Amino acid sequence: AGAFDCFRVEGHGRTPTRGGETLLRFTTWYAPERCRRYVAHEIDRRPGPGSTITRTHDRLELVDFRQT
Repeated sequence: AGAFDCFRVEGHGRTPTRGGETLLRFTTWYAPERCRRYVAHEIDRRPGPGSTITRTHDRLELVDFRQT
């Protein structure tokens, strides 16, 4: 989708899951002057103590867009 001058928003938290809790960490990049949605978004889900889930890491990235 090209290069963007972005600002980054980071956050973290916890959510209850079966058998424990999941630790969440996310990062989102925005370029509001160029695009009305995020340019990229990452989320890392880590099992906390006693959790039965597996760790996952997802990244969504804008590859093409047309602003209307």
